[in-house]
Amino acid sequence: MAVTESTMMELGHPAPDFSLPVANPEVDDRGDDHRSLTDYDDADVLVVVFMCNH
Repeated sequence: MAVTESTMMELGHPAPDFSLPVANPEVDDRGDDHRSLTDYDDADVLVVVFMCNH
């Protein structure tokens, strides 16, 4: 696995908008095929995990 440099946003920085495909549409009943930051406007916390299992 290659080493990739990255930088962390400052804590408290607003999250950038995003549009991600639904990972498991069989259990997601919202009917849309993508999720964006605005879908979680009422959430106190949002955690997005990018995982690679190899």
